[in-house]
Amino acid sequence: MELELKPFFPLKGAEESRFFSITRAIFQSRRKILLNSLKSLGKPVGQIEEVLKKVAIDPQIRGEKLSLEKLMELSKAFTD
Repeated sequence: MELELKPFFPLKGAEESRFFSITRAIFQSRRKILLNSLKSLGKPVGQIEEVLKKVAIDPQIRGEKLSLEKLMELSKAFTD
């Protein structure tokens, strides 16, 4: 696996904070399926499922399978 550095991070403010919260939740329990990992955010399961459906992510995959772009799309889809 190769890590590609981005010249800038395209998220700012609340979006950036939400991105890192979601990423932390996913990778703290990276062997769990995505739906279960995201439960630690304290959001209702129905809301998590709705957001995953909106961004076309299978709730049964593991978070480690998501690309950086898909993680950013997921964080933008969640609203506080």
